[in-house]
Amino acid sequence: MKSITAALLMIFLGHFSFAQEIKNAQKIIDVYGQSFYDQQLAENHGFITLLDKYVDYGFKVKVVSPGKHDDDKIHAPISVVPLRSKSGETISVDQFVLESQSPNFNPLRYGYFPEAVDHIYKLQGYDLILYVYNQTTILTK
Repeated sequence: MKSITAALLMIFLGHFSFAQEIKNAQKIIDVYGQSFYDQQLAENHGFITLLDKYVDYGFKVKVVSPGKHDDDKIHAPISVVPLRSKSGETISVDQFVLESQSPNFNPLRYGYFPEAVDHIYKLQGYDLILYVYNQTTILTK
């Protein structure tokens, strides 16, 4: 029964994603490139929809709310934030916090991607967490 429900959900989301406008196309292109964007748009529109929604809903910097998140769900504090690169580049948490406050903030620049479960990272030296929502939550927004 679960597999039928999952299949129907994927069909619905796939159909729904074709009708949606891609609001963050330029941010996707800035990170992945125009040719990747064009190819995925033609062949895997659902992935572009996921990236688009990830920019708006899937990656948040939040103030730590004591008692709101189980401590066992928060990863060990991070002192650097990985960038999306093949060479393993990182930036300091200080620089990341500054960038996250910019109106041009692009979460696709960083080395995180939504998975089947939420991921929560404590930003060392700050009362902030980096919250990466799971794919299902993002796609239903």
